[in-house]
Amino acid sequence: MTVIEDGHFRVALMGDAPRAAFRASASLRAEAPADERHGCGPRRVVVEFHRAVGGLPQQALIGGVWSPRSGRALQIEVTSSGLWADEERSYLGELGHRLIPGLPEEYASAVLPVLAQSGLPPGDLSIDRAAHHPVESSPLAFTVAAQLLVAALAADSDGMVCAVRQRLVDLRRSGRHGAEV
Repeated sequence: MTVIEDGHFRVALMGDAPRAAFRASASLRAEAPADERHGCGPRRVVVEFHRAVGGLPQQALIGGVWSPRSGRALQIEVTSSGLWADEERSYLGELGHRLIPGLPEEYASAVLPVLAQSGLPPGDLSIDRAAHHPVESSPLAFTVAAQLLVAALAADSDGMVCAVRQRLVDLRRSGRHGAEV
């Protein structure tokens, strides 16, 4: 696990987060154009995002597996935990905040467009790890977390931390913090 800090942003990059696994009640699917300029072997990445500024911090955890496949498209599947998640399974995330495993539908709907515009190489991307906070999570927090996940997946293993750090810098400089995809 690696923690990256930039201003009010904190991000934990992990190879997996088994406590964030959840039972899927639905899934959203999309096919998107792929970027054939690079590729690597299959990988799992999980991103925990926290932004502590203003009266309401933002946090989200999202992760999944990308596997290469021949062709020109990226097949995306975002699993959802439905409207509610099991609060009894809550745990402290790597950044020290309470998280509830699951990806409510409104957050899954915010993640899919980010992934569809990712430009990742051809393959299959399955989002199967997620956790949220009952108050501090929002569609915007998951949009930012998805952008950071894409940055991590698009980089090779050695450049993953630098790619995520650069995306954080870009978000901070834009002042929009991921509101646009």
